[in-house]
Amino acid sequence: MEEHLELVETDILFGFFGASRWTKALNFCMLHAKSFIVETTSQKNKPSFYTFLVKLKSSVNLERCICKRNDAFSSFSKDFGHLSVALG
Repeated sequence: MEEHLELVETDILFGFFGASRWTKALNFCMLHAKSFIVETTSQKNKPSFYTFLVKLKSSVNLERCICKRNDAFSSFSKDFGHLSVALG
């Protein structure tokens, strides 16, 4: 099933709202992207999409480990499982 996402300025600035299965994962990605941009530009480096994906995958894996440790893996699967699969 193919899904489409339309980004508007308010989504980028304030995050996504609603009951989509992607809402938490999208907000997670947006926060990490914003943090990555600030971090790399403050170091006078040009942001690299590949480097961002590596860091995002690491953050998702850390979230998975935390959820497993806290017996909340089903919550992780519901909120981030599709993102984890997409990142490989």
